[in-house]
Amino acid sequence: MDEIIAMLIHTGAALKPMKEDEIERMEKHAGRKFPKTYRKFLSTMSKGAGKFMRGSDVFYDRIDGLKDGANELLEEDGLPHLSDDCFVFWMHQGYQIAFFKFDEGDDPTVYYFFEGSKDFTTENSFTGFLRAQLTISGDI
Repeated sequence: MDEIIAMLIHTGAALKPMKEDEIERMEKHAGRKFPKTYRKFLSTMSKGAGKFMRGSDVFYDRIDGLKDGANELLEEDGLPHLSDDCFVFWMHQGYQIAFFKFDEGDDPTVYYFFEGSKDFTTENSFTGFLRAQLTISGDI
């Protein structure tokens, strides 16, 4: 995670963090403690990171309701809703989602789904997902 932060700072991205009490409120709402890497994301850039992931619903002001949107997308594709141990942290344009499971460690596997795919793909970690997003966005 530190390398992602360093890369963003190197590109001049203005990282806007959440305060600890805001993170704790999110955890209370989720009913679970977040994995360490996701907490680091929140405490470093959850209110914005320059052009990084612009256009995706990933930042603090857009997170609420993502799981409902994800479940609607899955339902449209004839797939079951996500279980309670899943946390949807990213949605892009309403047809792509990414989530992790709370019980998969400090840098959990990320599950990715896009409309019409009928299957989930995975990224080996939350950090790996962010690294991929950096590459896709061309910010590195």
